[in-house]
Amino acid sequence: MASVGKHIRHLRTARGLTQEQLAEMLFVTRQTVSAWETGRAQPDLETLERIAAALETDVTEVIYGVSRPQALGPLKCRWAMIGGIITIIIVFIFIILFKNGTYGAWRYGLSSQLSSADYTLSYNEVPGSWSVKLDLVDLDSNAGKILYEDESGCRILVDVVDEHEGAYRVWFRSYGVCGWKGGTLVSGCQTVPAECSSGQDAPLRQTAVSGEDSFWTWETYASMTAAVDGADYPCTLAGESSLIYKNGNQFGFHLNPRRSDGEPVDIGGLEQITVTVSGLTRLSTQRIARFWDIG
Repeated sequence: MASVGKHIRHLRTARGLTQEQLAEMLFVTRQTVSAWETGRAQPDLETLERIAAALETDVTEVIYGVSRPQALGPLKCRWAMIGGIITIIIVFIFIILFKNGTYGAWRYGLSSQLSSADYTLSYNEVPGSWSVKLDLVDLDSNAGKILYEDESGCRILVDVVDEHEGAYRVWFRSYGVCGWKGGTLVSGCQTVPAECSSGQDAPLRQTAVSGEDSFWTWETYASMTAAVDGADYPCTLAGESSLIYKNGNQFGFHLNPRRSDGEPVDIGGLEQITVTVSGLTRLSTQRIARFWDIG
């Protein structure tokens, strides 16, 4: 506060006021003004505000020697510069995340990689078969039962068992995994490029295909049997979907086991039935390395 007196004297003389005139404006003595200006006394905050009003300035100029706009000007410029730098960094990071596939994998999952020339695709058969026991009395209790799961995180669950035209249907929901480097989906049906969907074995070829101009379709390669009286009987396909839910799809079968001659097997009165699915396929996407990729 020692410099307050100098600031008062500078502002007073700059406005052409004498100590007596300033004292009259503040209702104090000339000696009081002199004491302030020489540092022998210090005005309190309320008095500083009155001095600033009398000198037609801001109290910060009385205390610090500069007006508030002048004091905040450099600070505003500094923060504007910092804000601009932060914005540039955020935009740069977003561009990197967009370019290297991170944003697409997070926002759209596998669907973003199917149509991107930055990723190759391959399809492989998953050997084996998987079974699940269904409750035909309490249909809702079947939802969430596990048909398939592996260490990669891929799963196939029973989505719903319903009744349709006097018969049962079982729908399966597949869940894949996806990251910016690539993803995997194990399912009974797969989204495939039209050029690779010619024939039963087409999508099982380990051929990498990609491109934004590809025409996509979907095909089911899984089959399901139902166990009745110790024997397994085939069931017919109910439907399938393309890639939905970002990283998964759906496929289903009619629960209508039939003998080799086509005659239906009666499942009336059964409370539980075990179904077995085979012919699953694995869709894999793999990112082609680009110079902006990290990690």
